[in-house]
Amino acid sequence: MKYRVLLLLIASSFYSCSKSDNPEVQSRIEGTFLSINVIQLQPVRMFTINGEVKDNVIIAQYIVLKRLYNTFNMAPGPREEEIDASIRINGDKSVESKTGTTIFNGTVADYEGNILKVTGKISENPTAQPAGDSCSDRVKNINLWRFDHQVDCTDLPIATGYVRQCKILPGFFMVMESPERLYIPIQNVQLSNYTRYNDQHSECYYIGKGGWNLINPDTYKNLRAGDTLIVQEKRLILEKK
Repeated sequence: MKYRVLLLLIASSFYSCSKSDNPEVQSRIEGTFLSINVIQLQPVRMFTINGEVKDNVIIAQYIVLKRLYNTFNMAPGPREEEIDASIRINGDKSVESKTGTTIFNGTVADYEGNILKVTGKISENPTAQPAGDSCSDRVKNINLWRFDHQVDCTDLPIATGYVRQCKILPGFFMVMESPERLYIPIQNVQLSNYTRYNDQHSECYYIGKGGWNLINPDTYKNLRAGDTLIVQEKRLILEKK
């Protein structure tokens, strides 16, 4: 019996230490973090409707075929790059992030494990955007990121189809490697699909660079037949001042 009680106490302690409202955990993430001018490239990942492709030869052949070597690098590892970037996390969970002259103010909305979700102020008025079937439209609609920056969306019919009106929730993720070091995951993505039109093969494709977010591992579930999604994460490393 006493061993069961001990196990419950250990489990309870572990659970409480992973929550953002725990003072000890919160104190670990406070402070100013500055870029150490290093980008850590992660391996290139490929997804199709059947799931993730693990064969590096197939991935490399695809990158060469599509001439994507200026966007995706098959050699992961650290790269020196001079970056003017900083993150300030305050005791009240407010966050100020800066890259160059761009400053973003937000709040640590969630802190579970070592992942910090930072969100800004949601827009008051929805913005309209096409809700068509182009590659860029589809990238916006597939579940690519861990959380959607478009919220409270409404589809409005028009003569040629419909438009989507959404409010925007700005934000990004940070990953805490240690109390003294964190990184911002930055994604490059490419979506392509071959379509047949009048017996001619044409390709629909979209390339997005520099998205501050984490890729949803279930993204492939929203891909279509013929879709190929390429993703590479580069991690902006920051250390506590």
